[in-house]
Amino acid sequence: MELDSKLLVSLTETQKDFNAAKTVADEHGAAIIADGTAPKYLLFALTDDEGETLRKELVDRTAKRIFEKYHDAFKELAK
Repeated sequence: MELDSKLLVSLTETQKDFNAAKTVADEHGAAIIADGTAPKYLLFALTDDEGETLRKELVDRTAKRIFEKYHDAFKELAK
């Protein structure tokens, strides 16, 4: 796997100053937080549109899960 070194931020640095990782993500669209020499986390900077889309998808997935879990109860209530 090839990583762009501009995206790398150490886990130690991120724990001390999250703003360092946030700044990299803002400037490049993403930051890779590395624990030692291994990439461990990926931080994405989202545009307002992307954030709104993710929120809607989360609501949709949650609603689907609740509906599937309580489907029989919803059928009973619909009678």
